[in-house]
Amino acid sequence: MHPGFIWFLFRLRRKHPGLKVQLELPTWPYEAEFRGWRRWLLLPMDRLCRHFLPGLVDEVLHYGEETHIWGLPVKQVRNGIDPDLLPALPAHEPNPDCLQLLALGNWSEWHGLDRLLRGMQHAPNWNLTVAGAGPALARYRVLVRELSLETRVQFLPPVSGAELHALLASADLGVGTLGLHRKGVAINQSLKHRLYCLAGLPFFFASPDPSFPPDFPYTLQFAADETDVDMSAVSDFFWKMRQKNPAYREDLRDFAATLTPVLPQ
Repeated sequence: MHPGFIWFLFRLRRKHPGLKVQLELPTWPYEAEFRGWRRWLLLPMDRLCRHFLPGLVDEVLHYGEETHIWGLPVKQVRNGIDPDLLPALPAHEPNPDCLQLLALGNWSEWHGLDRLLRGMQHAPNWNLTVAGAGPALARYRVLVRELSLETRVQFLPPVSGAELHALLASADLGVGTLGLHRKGVAINQSLKHRLYCLAGLPFFFASPDPSFPPDFPYTLQFAADETDVDMSAVSDFFWKMRQKNPAYREDLRDFAATLTPVLPQ
């Protein structure tokens, strides 16, 4: 929030008094995202400007379960995915001696990839491809060196198109978001979860995702805390899932078609 935005809302309300104004918060709470100079300069301005929102905004759109934010009523929305975003990917046969994890993201500390890297110390048959950019990437590279994982962790720049399709097709498991608790977010509706699902790729994550409840057979949910990812639990989940249903990729893709977004009215 900043004065220019509040002034825009004020002029909008004055010119169109009957207009319904909805404010989307893609992340809530979000104050932990302010770091460095942004925390001492932008955050106080944000907090001050919020006080002017009642009367200028009718309701907040939010992906969590809160009913009111800043005294404004909340309307829940839900992330989905377009089934035509990805083509059907070819079948993949895992190599038990070299299983492949895929992690996609614009990396920040609340993605929690460090939890996985520490857990990989004890799982020599799992390799990891990390694709994307972001402020936490430098720290992840240092941690990989400290844990002597250089031969098992590959870093790639952001990928798209055929290159992304190839990564999804060759992976055995996707890595979801593992650290949202670090900024106080309780509900995990990460878009990467829906992308993995559409690609037919089972995955694991932390913090509840309402589209993938704990009894969903093709995902594994870890606690929203600072413990290392238990790679033995990951392996058990993966092999039991494959044994129970070898056609899991088709099931996941079919399920992704049901993940239509819940949009505001």
